[in-house]
Amino acid sequence: MMLATAPALLITFLLFALMQQLIGSDKVSLQPPMVTIESELHEPRKDRAATTIVRVLPEPVKPVTRPTTVAPESTGDSGPFIELSLDPVMPAPDLGEAREVTLMDKTATAIVRIDPRYPVEAAKNGIEGWVKLSFSIDATGAVIDVEVLDAEPKRLFDREAVKALRAWKYQPQLVNGKAVVQRNLQVQLDFSLDKA
Repeated sequence: MMLATAPALLITFLLFALMQQLIGSDKVSLQPPMVTIESELHEPRKDRAATTIVRVLPEPVKPVTRPTTVAPESTGDSGPFIELSLDPVMPAPDLGEAREVTLMDKTATAIVRIDPRYPVEAAKNGIEGWVKLSFSIDATGAVIDVEVLDAEPKRLFDREAVKALRAWKYQPQLVNGKAVVQRNLQVQLDFSLDKA
């Protein structure tokens, strides 16, 4: 251990002496010398007068005012006065003496139809076919209870047909003005390479 201590003390002493020498030096400068940069400000040319561009703004568009409804002079026998609106509205049905309005029944109508994806294996082998499906439409217009009734060829296009049909959206069937579930609907989805 004594052999290692002597060189370590010597190295430590030499490092302290070197640091003292660096600290005591007067020639060390940490700031860079100042460099002056001369710049000239150029005055604008005075050989020609400044040109002024005057732009005329177009007339502002005046808002269109709605015509006011004018009441015809009533003579007493002309009947009740009806004020007409200029807004587009649905024409009201002539109800005559009826006091209640019955809402019309309406079947479900398709809003969104997604075509099924053609299976890669069937496309590679040039196979075409169809799938006949049974389904229901709930009160929100979503397709539910999808079942495969028949297919040609069997089980090749079934998965893609069911997946596409479940993505369809309908405006639901209305009975007495209320949306109801429509059951036992059928559709056939054809898989043709001409459409793919």
